[in-house]
Amino acid sequence: MVPYFRCSDEAIVKLYYFLWTVDLMLYTQGTGMQSEPHTQSAPNNFLGMHRYDAVFQILVGSWTSPAVHPFYANGNVLAWEKTMDYMVDGTLPDNFGTTWASGCYGPEAIAHVIGAWQIYEHSGNLTYLNKTYDFYKRLFWDKIDGLHWGYAYDSVLALNKMADTLGFHNDSAHWNETIHMDALDNWLTSQWEKSEPFMFGDTTDGMTWGNLAPTGMSMFPRDWTLAMAQNWMDNPTDGFYGETPLTCVAKKDWPPPPVDPTSPTYNFMVTPDANWYMLRGLYTHTVDGLANKFTVAHLKKYNMEWGDIPVAPETRRMNYEVQGDQYSNFNAGKILLFLEGIGGLSYSAVADTFTFAENLPTSWDWMEFHVPVMKMGSTNVSWVKARSERKQDGTTVQKTVSVENNPFGTLVVAPWAEDGQVSATTPTGAIPDLPAGHVRWAFNGSAASLATVSLTLNVGASPSPAPAWAPAPEMVEDDRSKPEKEMDSIDVVESNA
Repeated sequence: MVPYFRCSDEAIVKLYYFLWTVDLMLYTQGTGMQSEPHTQSAPNNFLGMHRYDAVFQILVGSWTSPAVHPFYANGNVLAWEKTMDYMVDGTLPDNFGTTWASGCYGPEAIAHVIGAWQIYEHSGNLTYLNKTYDFYKRLFWDKIDGLHWGYAYDSVLALNKMADTLGFHNDSAHWNETIHMDALDNWLTSQWEKSEPFMFGDTTDGMTWGNLAPTGMSMFPRDWTLAMAQNWMDNPTDGFYGETPLTCVAKKDWPPPPVDPTSPTYNFMVTPDANWYMLRGLYTHTVDGLANKFTVAHLKKYNMEWGDIPVAPETRRMNYEVQGDQYSNFNAGKILLFLEGIGGLSYSAVADTFTFAENLPTSWDWMEFHVPVMKMGSTNVSWVKARSERKQDGTTVQKTVSVENNPFGTLVVAPWAEDGQVSATTPTGAIPDLPAGHVRWAFNGSAASLATVSLTLNVGASPSPAPAWAPAPEMVEDDRSKPEKEMDSIDVVESNA
């Protein structure tokens, strides 16, 4: 029902399934406003599904087998439609029960749209999409309240795709106008280095994870993401690389002792949701070496106790001790770091394509996924096997990456080049740096069902990134030009290999 995962680090494998267990055991279905099945945030506090947590919990549900989406995916989106009677000025309650809704309101529901579209891409279920688009049109048509760190721009792109799929071709102009899509570039450039070098947004009240969260936008410039990661996220002195990374507040802005041990600052210094928002952007923009470093360190230090026993704490304090609910589904976003981040997995039954843009950590020898998918029009579940292996001899690395049992018409295999120099590739037809730092092959037709590619890398050929705390002349320079745009499409190289 969920993607199979194995790797050379057994403790990491245990954690992966533990996180899925926490998410799945919290599913509930009742009466009234609880009639749609959905996950929840925690068993001991934060009962119910919460508007903020649903941003990543909806995405997690999309990775269950499409055959079980009616229970494990669709309801995470459609449950919120039941709260429409409580809508206030285009915003929804924080959470809800069978007959009640919270009095706390906020704008996070706009970011739900990204996961809602991904559910459709994985299933191709038009009945679900019709219900979802109708709900979102009633909720957001008159007003989109807040950007949610810029995620609203990607959500509008998803609304445009929904409208086009369902035949509402004139809706896109309205959605773009509602979010002021034409002002996006100005907003981005106005916030870059607003208060600090190599940082986004205002930091006059302290540099926090919220300054890093906008990197999760597809439109955020990659060079800015890299500069933030190298100069602040990888900085153990003044930045976010604490003993348990990544901290919610840059260490330069930690309050001086003594700190009130009952204060939110003390008790919520490292949180799982904030780490998903910070790390997702690095993988989105293929800053993969640092993304792997931070992700593996976080999983090992945040989600393991007593050696390598998996845990899922709500938070860690300033002294890095666990705090709060110990089976917290705030950790659900880390399932996405396994699948979409380290795994580099994506697929679309609608577009008839499967992609394995793997980011095998250099501390692992191998990893393997089996992903449950369904081809459009089929009721049969296929398990796509995606495997990556690496062997290193000195500065030479040999990577072998394979995909088997792909039912879709196009297969893209794009191994990470480990920030090294590529000296050899097989088969022919490889395209370098698409996406950045990867080597890409595309296979079509019968060749798409099974493919193996290999890379030979010299990982000593390129200098390591400058430390985050390096002197100013060595810091990463940024490009103040307009942000890079996501390509609408890429040319597919035919290969019969």
